[in-house]
Amino acid sequence: MIRVGVEPSDMKHYGRMVDLLSRSGRLDEAYKFILPMPFDPDPVLWRTLSSACAVHCDVELAEITTKRLLVLEPSNSDNYVLLANVFARTGRLTDAMGIREKMKGSNLKKRPGCSSIEVNGVGYREQILVCNKE
Repeated sequence: MIRVGVEPSDMKHYGRMVDLLSRSGRLDEAYKFILPMPFDPDPVLWRTLSSACAVHCDVELAEITTKRLLVLEPSNSDNYVLLANVFARTGRLTDAMGIREKMKGSNLKKRPGCSSIEVNGVGYREQILVCNKE
């Protein structure tokens, strides 16, 4: 890792660094950056890394981050969906279906996707519904 003499002082600093490393595909470095943090990583930090695992198809690290997320947020369906998507993208369809079944068994449902935008300091959020027309 490149050292520039700046020590992160709060969760936001760590989050930005993890995001930068993750987006550039340096997932192992991002993970190693999280481990020695002087405070407990929050779910947003783990989800940032988990999302990057989905983009870069890193199944092993996705499983590690999901375990951490499930300890912090066991009823957040997004955590399960991220791992199921990594499994599906890497051809592990049986594992992906297993995650979906676990969600059903826990009475968790996937939330619909949404987009948000801020205009002149006012936030707008729109739900995206996808329909299959056959």
